[in-house]
Amino acid sequence: MQKYHQIGIDGCFAVALCAKRQIHHYGDWAVFTLKAKIAAKVFSGTYRFTRVWAKRQNRWQIVAGHASQVTE
Repeated sequence: MQKYHQIGIDGCFAVALCAKRQIHHYGDWAVFTLKAKIAAKVFSGTYRFTRVWAKRQNRWQIVAGHASQVTE
């Protein structure tokens, strides 16, 4: 897994390690998926994320999203 993101307020969200990133492009639509291992103060685990992007007025915007905890 690759270290992808590190952010947080008071260290609440510590580190996300991401793998299996995929982007499927369909004209003015795109679907982005990834698997992330998250370590934080209040929760941790492995999650799957999906984001659906649409190109509107020449800008890409997220129009739908989903996250689920998964077992390894």
